[in-house]
Amino acid sequence: MKVITEETIRQLLRKQQLHRGEALKVSEPSIITPSAQSYLREHQIQVLQLSQNSNDSDNSQTSTSCAREVYCHDELSYLDNEILKLRDLLYFPLLPDDFFDEQLWQYWQRQQLALEEFKVKQYKVPLQMELSLPPQVFNFKLCSWRLWQCSVMSLRRQLEYVESLLKPYNTISQSFSDWISQIKGILDNS
Repeated sequence: MKVITEETIRQLLRKQQLHRGEALKVSEPSIITPSAQSYLREHQIQVLQLSQNSNDSDNSQTSTSCAREVYCHDELSYLDNEILKLRDLLYFPLLPDDFFDEQLWQYWQRQQLALEEFKVKQYKVPLQMELSLPPQVFNFKLCSWRLWQCSVMSLRRQLEYVESLLKPYNTISQSFSDWISQIKGILDNS
């Protein structure tokens, strides 16, 4: 019987033999330590027990695909949470109200609503983009450059993370990437 520890999972992730949101396939009966179980949950990695009979390959494929369907449902609820985090970052909670002009605050509000609709429709329709805004003037007299950079970097990290979660859904992924480009253009003031 094989023992899977947290260190084993960390090494697989480090060597990129396993990625966040994927399934760890185990071919023999294994014991998973409590710290490894916690680490797997934290990184949204599900454990799939593969059948040992090579003659029973049809059954193992069926059980794996069933497990994959359940996993996709879990992945969807995880994606919902990440979309909510992204929506909340578009509030720019660290920045003062006068940092952006009224037009840009309304733009961020519309993007939050668009993300909410995207989530409600379970990512089956592409994310709608607006006409781009002209370059904006940010009021740095009201907040420090470091505070602005912290807000922008948090938003960029979340954008890239959600984009990586949407990669398996080709058409949705492309519309989300286009939406991200528009958001980054505004943040870069280009």
